[in-house]
Amino acid sequence: MMKWINGKIEQFKELDRKEKFMLILPYAFCIFLCSRVVELYRLCNGDFVKVMYNIEYLYKSFPHFSCKDVLYGTLIGWGIITYSRYETRLHRKNTRKGIEYGSARWSA
Repeated sequence: MMKWINGKIEQFKELDRKEKFMLILPYAFCIFLCSRVVELYRLCNGDFVKVMYNIEYLYKSFPHFSCKDVLYGTLIGWGIITYSRYETRLHRKNTRKGIEYGSARWSA
């Protein structure tokens, strides 16, 4: 397991700045958005339905870092992105890069 983790760390270190940024950007955006929703849920009196009514005031929530909000937002955001990447990998397992597949092949 440690060899796999160290290999992934080395692969990440070899990337240039733009590739690192593009790899981290979806996680950072989703974590930021989820932490804002968690903060709105904490400040809202009531259940999740009231959060849905107050979602238009999401931009007004003052940006501060409550440990619970950031932790829950990080966990939820990381889970959403990881699940979406898992789904895309699951559906592309039968494809090969650069090779056509299916019945629509070029004739020679």
